[in-house]
Amino acid sequence: MALSIIKKAVETLKSGNFIELEKVFLLIMEDSNSYFTELDLNKKLREQLEKNYYRWLNRYLELGQLENFKRLLDFSDKLDIFLDIDKIPKRFEFLSAFFINSIQLGRIGEIFGVIRFFNDIGLLEREFSKEDLELIEKVKNSRLLFANLQDIFKKVTNSLIYYTFKSMIDNMYRFILQEPYFRTTSEDNSSPFDTKEEFLGILDIYPMYGLRVEKLGTVEEYIHRFQEYGNSKEIKIIDTDLNLIEFNLGKRIHIVSVNNIEKNRDNILSNRDHYNFYNLS
Repeated sequence: MALSIIKKAVETLKSGNFIELEKVFLLIMEDSNSYFTELDLNKKLREQLEKNYYRWLNRYLELGQLENFKRLLDFSDKLDIFLDIDKIPKRFEFLSAFFINSIQLGRIGEIFGVIRFFNDIGLLEREFSKEDLELIEKVKNSRLLFANLQDIFKKVTNSLIYYTFKSMIDNMYRFILQEPYFRTTSEDNSSPFDTKEEFLGILDIYPMYGLRVEKLGTVEEYIHRFQEYGNSKEIKIIDTDLNLIEFNLGKRIHIVSVNNIEKNRDNILSNRDHYNFYNLS
């Protein structure tokens, strides 16, 4: 009985039919001990089972079918398959393509969700060179960067740090260099982005926490510009009672409460190592 169930599981995995797979699981649950024992004794069938299992995992990633990929992952323990991420080599190609597609469609939040999912189940794991570890350590030593990662992804691993600070940017930059849409019409057909920094400039506007984030900078720079404008003769007072003034920063008009800035400035500047959002204007 157990042998026939294993054979049925192998054949069902070849087809990738989830409905039939769920039927097989019901049969396994009726006598799971016999199934696991028989599978341990039959090396050839186990190899066939795992071969087709990983074939479909990679196939779903190639097709961009993340939900089917997740469903099949959930079946690993039921089939007695230990998840070996080295047998899912398509995972980084999928992440690169998913990242680009989400950027093009303006679905930034989905990127965070997928990276968090991959990180939680260990799909970002990889081997690191000495240079890689130096980069990772540098990020870890930055309290602000590390706190930012914790805020977005909760669990921060070396692989998550490497992916967000190295792989994600490199993969996207290479894609931009190869994508005709982003090329100029010049005779040499060169890319409009000569450096990563120029390319990252186009990503300086994005939604996060339900808000529009644009031209992200340091609070020190903001307060410095505020002080410069406050001391100039061109200061524009909006409301004398509320002590509101107007100044420009990054081609945007900011309405600022002078009382608010002066009251909280020292506290804000003394907490530079903390990851906080300040309502300054």
